[in-house]
Amino acid sequence: MRRVPAVVSVGLCSVSGLGAESAWRLALSDNPSLFPLSSLGIFRSPRNGNRLVAKASGASARGGTKIPACGKILLSAVSDAVGKVDLCGFDSRKMGLWLGTSIGGIFETENSLEKKFPEFDEKSSAKALRFYECSSLAELAARRIGIRGECAAYSTACSSSGIALAEACTALELGEVDVAFACGVDSLSRMTLNGFASLLLLSKGECAPFDAGRDGINLGEAGGVLVLMTADTARERGLKILAEVSGWGRSADAFHPTSPSPDGSGAARAMLGAVGRAGLKVSDIGCVNAHGTATRSNDLSEANALKKVFGENVPGFFSVKNAFGHTLGASGIVNAALSVCALANGVVPHSRGFKILDPEVGLSPVSVNKNLNFGNILSSSFGFGGNNAAFVLSRPDLPRGEGRVKPQKREIFLYSCAALEGNPICDTKTLLAGISPMKKRRWAKLQQIALEAAIRASAGLKITADPSRVGICLGTGLGMVEETGKFVRNIFEKEEAEPLPASFANSVHNAAASLLAIHFGFKGLNSAVTAKEISFECALAQVFRAVGSMEIDAAIVGSIDEHSDAAQHFIRHLSIQSRDASACLSDLAGVCFAGIKGACESPPIGKILSVGVGRAEKSAELESAWIEREAARAGLVLADYEEIFSSPAAGIFARNALSEISRVLGRPFSAFGNRFGNYSKSALWPSELLGRK
Repeated sequence: MRRVPAVVSVGLCSVSGLGAESAWRLALSDNPSLFPLSSLGIFRSPRNGNRLVAKASGASARGGTKIPACGKILLSAVSDAVGKVDLCGFDSRKMGLWLGTSIGGIFETENSLEKKFPEFDEKSSAKALRFYECSSLAELAARRIGIRGECAAYSTACSSSGIALAEACTALELGEVDVAFACGVDSLSRMTLNGFASLLLLSKGECAPFDAGRDGINLGEAGGVLVLMTADTARERGLKILAEVSGWGRSADAFHPTSPSPDGSGAARAMLGAVGRAGLKVSDIGCVNAHGTATRSNDLSEANALKKVFGENVPGFFSVKNAFGHTLGASGIVNAALSVCALANGVVPHSRGFKILDPEVGLSPVSVNKNLNFGNILSSSFGFGGNNAAFVLSRPDLPRGEGRVKPQKREIFLYSCAALEGNPICDTKTLLAGISPMKKRRWAKLQQIALEAAIRASAGLKITADPSRVGICLGTGLGMVEETGKFVRNIFEKEEAEPLPASFANSVHNAAASLLAIHFGFKGLNSAVTAKEISFECALAQVFRAVGSMEIDAAIVGSIDEHSDAAQHFIRHLSIQSRDASACLSDLAGVCFAGIKGACESPPIGKILSVGVGRAEKSAELESAWIEREAARAGLVLADYEEIFSSPAAGIFARNALSEISRVLGRPFSAFGNRFGNYSKSALWPSELLGRK
């Protein structure tokens, strides 16, 4: 029997205030007095301060100034969701949290930089980057809920929480967790305001999705949470099922760093993947909650995707961006929350802002609220790099599709690996020898490092897997920190007068993964995972799940991070690495190619038996017991292992903890990657292991 993910609670904090109910009322309203967009008023913006935005209201969370603005929005949504459902009796180790955010707590980074500009010392660096780590928001929510299982963040621009929701559903379906929290959050910032302005994507007034006169987006902020468990578990506990997530699909356009594929083919693959996974026909979809950003190219691409999926019978579709603004990384969860409301009420809400049909689009969204007895709604979210996620949410009283995709226990093999490490900085002139300098100059350093490592890992492989079923999952601790710093400093230095569109496009965490998709033509799941020092392990877990759940057949998987002075100060301040002068943050990429048997003509070099991720236990005894349980999941006991690897512990407390765990286990750890500190250094173990053999 398939473990169907069911939504048992929804939490939301947005421009409409706290709660999905108030958001639903706003979605249905056509009262001009309830027009939610307003002037910026949060920070000074000489060039773009007159743009209309959707500011979240009703956010309140204990923690004061120690919690960033988007953290308060997120925790308010968490409280709203958790307060509606009884979670007593669930094992905290069998609860996981997956969060999507495009840029995390960068607003506080900007504030710190503004106060210190142009000087920037170690102390200010530590404060500035504290919540720039996207994973810090996931940890904030996990601590508040009491989650001990996996906790990771995904930063794939505007599809971030869509990617996270799919990950939560997959983990639940595979039995890795009993309760899954799918979250999304983003808040307004100088970075996003000036970034989208630099790409000429901000509306001069009120956004109008799919309208002939559309001229861009209104930025918004929101936080959302879906509490998920299997439908059977919910019924056993007497919990009301609000909706079932019956299908999901993820894909990459492999077309352009920022623009979607004009023909909508990538988005269509995600939509069809979601419908097919649900075991439904496209004619079973009653309406579509569109991404609908109101930019010229995105709306046209999405309309073409809808035509590819539904032909001449496109169901009623709508966009909520005119009411809620484009909430970036949170938009997938906001759409999912409102889709739950639409199902429960049997209403397709109107697409606010739409007035005139665009002949090129050729489709008109729903312009008046429509009562309709539908059972399945398709919801989508798309991001930079052609990164797509789509879902089918279904009424729980409907019979389930018999053709649902069923997860299989598929063996996953490691076919190759490669590592690239600076000393501490890579000389990019020596990288990508076969690519023209004119092409290389458009790519940031970390993108070039990632691509070089991936080319090395794929050299000599005869990949036979269908490119549309090959994914790319890259972990990263801090992402494109140099490009982000360059863009933010330019805002203050030039007073917003000289936009840097290329730097903004290269600043998103998934810039490297998108580049790899374009270079190799791989169009499956495309993801940027961030979880501090276990970013590689979370990326590997994502691939392990995606292959096991039949979503993809193979993937480039690894982890990447780069040296920067700000990051160097930051990690030393937090004692993430030794304060010894010889220890230094380095440019680093560790990349593998993994997949099912037959994904390559080349023979495999190893087999991945199991991947387990969880939050640290409170004692060496508990941590050791967890390691033994993970060994058992792979069908082994510790005595079966020839070696147990661990990347060098960072800081005295971590080193002491590792020593205690080793003592309790009665087994020493083999260390690797001693020379430099880096969030991604654990991605070196495949290459290290091969070097020893």
